[in-house]
Amino acid sequence: ALIIGWIFGIKPDNILTGQIGTLLFGAFSFYFNSKKGERIAEKNAKANIEIVKMEMENNRKKDRAERRLERIKARKG
Repeated sequence: ALIIGWIFGIKPDNILTGQIGTLLFGAFSFYFNSKKGERIAEKNAKANIEIVKMEMENNRKKDRAERRLERIKARKG
């Protein structure tokens, strides 16, 4: 609206200028917040992948320990 007013030679009043400024500020803050949200989501996804890897590794170690214990019991029994 401000640019169209300039094209037609209408002098902008303070209220209109303030509204345009508020809209622009809102648009930029929304853009940067969404980018920040994307980065946070990406970090969370990476952290979740690491947690799953650690859980899989722990389960693998536990399975190996159980099999080893079974072999030891089989030798004794």
